[in-house]
Amino acid sequence: TSPDREVFLKTVQEFRHIIEPEATAFAATRRTDEQMAEISQACREMGAATTLQERTRADTRFHLAILRASGNDLLVPLGVLIESAFDHLFAYT
Repeated sequence: TSPDREVFLKTVQEFRHIIEPEATAFAATRRTDEQMAEISQACREMGAATTLQERTRADTRFHLAILRASGNDLLVPLGVLIESAFDHLFAYT
């Protein structure tokens, strides 16, 4: 990978390490049964994926479902932004 991509990936990983643990903790206490089913389904799809594209799509659904289940409306747009950036990066590489 180029230095720019490496910096970008590091930045995204730092963001995820800052945001995701707390969002997951909120999701664990705030989620609905339907949201839990969505999270579980996306997790199963990640495990069953046979291509990088399938895995990436399921991973995106998984993370966004957790952010939605956190109950904090500001987290979802941030998550969409990061996942979109990842999708473009994976498509490019």
